[in-house]
Amino acid sequence: NGVWTSTNGTSWATGTLVFATANSVTWSPALHLFAIAGVSAGGDGIAISPDGFAWTIQTTPPCGTYGLACVVWSDARQLFVALKYASDGEATPKATFTSPDGSAWASQPSPAFMGQWLAVAEGIDTIVAVGSSLYGVPPDQVIRSLA
Repeated sequence: NGVWTSTNGTSWATGTLVFATANSVTWSPALHLFAIAGVSAGGDGIAISPDGFAWTIQTTPPCGTYGLACVVWSDARQLFVALKYASDGEATPKATFTSPDGSAWASQPSPAFMGQWLAVAEGIDTIVAVGSSLYGVPPDQVIRSLA
């Protein structure tokens, strides 16, 4: 696992990854910040970087056993949104986390499902989360946020 940056897509430089596993990365053009959703023995959550090389772990609400699956930036909402992996029976509630600046994160209620991916549709100001189930219980789900 690692993090690499490139200005042209052909030549790559190695940065320092602060998580054992990086699940997702996004860019905020408004804040000039990258954000990574990651998992490691030292702590799960979000790390931010202005350059893709040096990363700083941010304090988030508890991620629980499975950590964060994905993070996206919504330009229309000026908001980072992170989706928490979850499993039925886990003590930490299933949730999305939001942050207007990449540093201050808040837990938001979300439907009970195992989140995997987020997508942002800027033209219609919608965030879509895709969840999967383990062994089909509960069924696979897609949810969307309009507010």
